[in-house]
Amino acid sequence: MNLGSGRTAKALSLGNSHTCAILDDDTLKCWGYGGQGQLGTGDTSWRGHTAGEMGDALLAINLGSGRTAKVVSVGYQHTCAILDDDTLKCWGVTSYSQLGYGDTNNRGDAAGEMGDALLAINLGTGRTAKVVSAGYYHTCAILDEDTLKCWGQNTNGQLGYGDATSRTAPEATAVVNLGSGRTAKAVSTGSSHTCAILDDDTLKCWGDNSNGRVGVGSSDELIWDPTEVKFDASSSSGGSAGAPGPSGLNGTAGAPGPAGPKGDERTFTVAAAALIVAVIWPVVLVAYLVRQRASSPRATKAAGAKPRLFDQPIDVESRL
Repeated sequence: MNLGSGRTAKALSLGNSHTCAILDDDTLKCWGYGGQGQLGTGDTSWRGHTAGEMGDALLAINLGSGRTAKVVSVGYQHTCAILDDDTLKCWGVTSYSQLGYGDTNNRGDAAGEMGDALLAINLGTGRTAKVVSAGYYHTCAILDEDTLKCWGQNTNGQLGYGDATSRTAPEATAVVNLGSGRTAKAVSTGSSHTCAILDDDTLKCWGDNSNGRVGVGSSDELIWDPTEVKFDASSSSGGSAGAPGPSGLNGTAGAPGPAGPKGDERTFTVAAAALIVAVIWPVVLVAYLVRQRASSPRATKAAGAKPRLFDQPIDVESRL
């Protein structure tokens, strides 16, 4: 791909219909669909779909005087970048305030909206960003002290605050409760769910659990609070786990039901069934036939009557 004369890429992020890359000189270029300003070019034109639009013709995004990019994350129709001074800027569509500026005004789709005019997002007094992830209509960032904040749409609890209330401005938003003393090392946002790797290397996820995407072993549609995803073999080393217990108050799964039989227990059950069919059942059948013959004395038969089945000699071997 032609990124410009002598230019190479050092970081990359793909969204729904646009792509951004940090180049070897720490400049940022984006291409693809730009109808909501997500390319940061100050217009709504597409880039990269016709000849002559890439390479040196594709200008680097103006991030502000002397500013370059360290991290980039592309969402559905918005883009966020952490700059060399650890400030965070976002542009594109903001119908649910996913840009973090406390309003629903798109940015980057008109002249004069980028560069120094695009302010750094207020993450709280003295706070800067070290990791950012742009989702469908929400955004999450790990701050300099390793806490996690999320903002934007929260219909499915994807922000991790235990409710469905959307957040518009991160400076007024509390940090996500990841557990007592726990902080975040990495975060990734999906369409309507979020996952974070914590400082103890455990993984917690929350939000829309359709198709089990949150991965916490629950059939609940929504997981409201950050819940640990476990990868141990406790439910697969023997029988599978029983059905989940009743749901908790916040939509998380209750305790799992009793486990099914283990592998060696299943083997014993099959062997016992085979023993009944092969040995015990024929013995029972023979005993029944002998009893039937004994209960039919020949002395009482009417003269000339045709012999009945059990008046005949019994060939047990042939009957088995």
